[in-house]
Amino acid sequence: MYEFFLLFFSVLLSGHFLFFLYAFHAAISIRYWFAIDIAIRYRYRSYRAFSIASSDIDSDSERTTTTGCGSAALYYYPAISC
Repeated sequence: MYEFFLLFFSVLLSGHFLFFLYAFHAAISIRYWFAIDIAIRYRYRSYRAFSIASSDIDSDSERTTTTGCGSAALYYYPAISC
């Protein structure tokens, strides 16, 4: 039984297994941020049918509600550290 635990922990601490954990975590993180990016693009997409109305509203600075910082935050994705 002792040999089993020794083999088990040596595999857990091996470089290949640690690299696998790192690569798997990176793949999950990348998929997560791509899903957020797609959701944001889907939510804020612009239809061609409403291009005249949206350009008319956006041209009036008093009627817009988005600040400059809000639009910049849509394109900044910080790294995940779990």
